Order: sequence, then C-alpha cells, then structure tokens
Amino acid sequence: MGQLTRGSVNPDSQILIECWDQAHNDVIGTAMVTIGELFSQKKEFEMNDHLKKTKRNYRNSGILIFEVEAVSAKSKEKPAINNVDVSKLQPNDIIKIVMHGRQIAKVDTLSESDPYFTVTRVDAANDVKTVIYTSEKIDNNPNPEWKSFNLNVSDVTGGNNNSWIVVEVWDENSLAKDVVIGSFTTNLGKLFSLGEYELVNLEEKKKKNYLNSGIVKIVSVDVIKETKRLQKDEVNALIKTLDMNDTLKIVLQGKNLEKLDLTSGSDPFLVISRLGTSGASMQVYRSEVVNNQSNPNWKPIEISVSALTGGSVNFDTSGLIFECLDHNSVLQSSLIGRSKISFSRFLEVNEIILTNEKKTSKKDYVNSGQIRIIDIWSKQSQRNLPGLFPELSPNLLHPICCNL
Repeated sequence: MGQLTRGSVNPDSQILIECWDQAHNDVIGTAMVTIGELFSQKKEFEMNDHLKKTKRNYRNSGILIFEVEAVSAKSKEKPAINNVDVSKLQPNDIIKIVMHGRQIAKVDTLSESDPYFTVTRVDAANDVKTVIYTSEKIDNNPNPEWKSFNLNVSDVTGGNNNSWIVVEVWDENSLAKDVVIGSFTTNLGKLFSLGEYELVNLEEKKKKNYLNSGIVKIVSVDVIKETKRLQKDEVNALIKTLDMNDTLKIVLQGKNLEKLDLTSGSDPFLVISRLGTSGASMQVYRSEVVNNQSNPNWKPIEISVSALTGGSVNFDTSGLIFECLDHNSVLQSSLIGRSKISFSRFLEVNEIILTNEKKTSKKDYVNSGQIRIIDIWSKQSQRNLPGLFPELSPNLLHPICCNL
C-alpha cells in the first residue's frame, strides 16, 4: 500500500512501476501510468517485458489492479495514545513500553537467534550515546515477545528534546561476542504513534536482495504520571498503623548504576541488611541478578516489618544498609555503591543515593547510581491510599506509601 498526494503533482506526471521476481532478481514486467489515470475509472494496467514484446504471440506479463482511496490530510495523522500530549510530560513521568519482534533474522548456524534488545539515547548536540535499557534474552525464537519495560521521560530525552532513541536487537552468544542483528531509530514523539519498525543491518544491507533483518512492533505505550511523595507527618501517621507481623511488598529500581565490567554493563544485584544496636549488620534480603543493565527492575520484595527493624518500635533509629553489587561468576562480586538509611526515612524518600567510599576522594566523582523507591505496600494494612504505580505492581494490595 502506498500514498500519493493529489493536487501536489501534475496529473500528467508519469510513474514507472516494475514488478520483480525476487528469487531470480529479474524484472517480470513494467507499466507506465499517470497520476491522472490512477484517479480515473481505469484500474487495470498491463505489464510488459520489452525484451519479450517482439516475440510472436506475446501479449503481456500480467495485469496490475489498482485500488485508489482518497484520504484526507487530517485522517492520515495518527492520534496520540491515551490522548497524551508529549510536550506536557514531566521528567519523572514513567513510560511503560511493550515491544514484540517478528521474523528476526537468524544469525546462528545451528538454531534461531537468541534475541534481546538495547535502548540507547543519542544526544544530537554532542553525539553522546547512553544505554538506558537492556531487555531479557529469549532463546531460539524469531518472534520474541519481550516483557514490558519502564523508562523515565528524563532517561529518554536526557533533558534535550533533540535526542534520538536507537533500538538495537542483538543475538546473544555464550562463547563469542554478541552480534547486532539490526536496529531502528525513533524519538519520544514517534513512540506514541505505535506501529512497526524494520530492523536494518548496515553490513547486510550491502548485499543483493537484502530487505530487512526483521520487524519490531511497538505494541503499547502507557504513561504513569508522577505523583507527590508523602510528607513527613503522613509517613509518621502511617508508621503508627504498622505491626511487626505486617508483610511489606517493596518495588525498587536501579538507576544509572556505575558500569564496572570492561566489555559490558554491570550485572547488578541488591543486598539489604539491618543494623543492630551493636553496629553489626545482618543480611535480610538479596535480590536476583539482572544481567548487563544500568537501570535494573528487580522483582518485588516481600519482607516483614520485624525483619527490617529487628523488632524495634523506634523506626527513626532502626538502620538499614542498601548495597548494590556487580555479580561475577568467576571472581568475587564487586561493590557498586552502598547507602545507610533509617527505616522511617526509607518510607519517606523517593530515591537512595549510592556511594563507594573508595571513590569519594577522586576528582569529579559524584555517586555510583541511585535506587528508586517505586512503591511500598502492606498486605495487612486496612489503609488504602491511591498507588503511585499500580500498573507496575498489579498483585499488590494496600499501599503504605508511594514515592517517586
């Protein structure tokens, strides 16, 4: 299906249409039509092969049948999803995206590809490239349906409306370097138009008869609006409703975690420890490892209030240590950064700053990343406040506090 704008060109302008046999890379036939003919009653056009036209009994190489539909300029514009005005998005708004692959090119010799994708922001002003998301890998599948993922508006734009987004689909190799299958370029505004993108591999494109390396479809894009965090007095009121036996369900997300690996991003996991009255710490939780990711979305945590506080009712003095480490399957895991915070403060803030004491004296060192506190919920609490990100935690019950 193609589009022509009537009135913007001369009706007598001619269009050459060629029909090809892709397998043999040969022209089947051609037809020359005018713009005026396309919009006339004539809908069938003969295709001819000029080399065969001189042969006896040759009639034509087939018939082209046209269906022409007038489309108004307004109807061609794709409506914004959920009536989103991109210009009014806030930096801390969350964009939830679902992408599926189709007919992803096979680059492995013995099996289908094992595709995953990366999302990279390219700042137009200085051409700086920043990887802001890496998906999970789906083994041996040319039609992957990747999990939904979340990006801050600020991650996508970098504070610059001229930034572009490059999505690269890779084939993971356990014994060799991962291979780029193909990529496409878009921006924040285009994401909300949904649609399909062709994956293009620049090296493969040089080859004869190359079409594309697969299709990526933007299935859905939703905006989860920024909500104000709870104030100190609201946190104190909620703390009084907590019981030591309450089970909290906590959603945490890493952001801009420092890259420690030389050839790839870090493989971060999270450790939470409780500080005892003697100053000794006790590990109370360890997350799963998220491979090659600077902005990991860890699975929701289920943990009791007593485990986090040690049974102390003084939440202001109950200390917690958050440590983010880079997993290493051969050597000891390396510390990315840590932070110490009280339990009451943990319920109040929207993010925890990670620092590495060995690097704080270095010039230009700022921090080693952040841990964003997406949601904290209590299963036992009868208090049902509006959740900040219910879409991120559909199975959770009563929110205790909601931060951004």
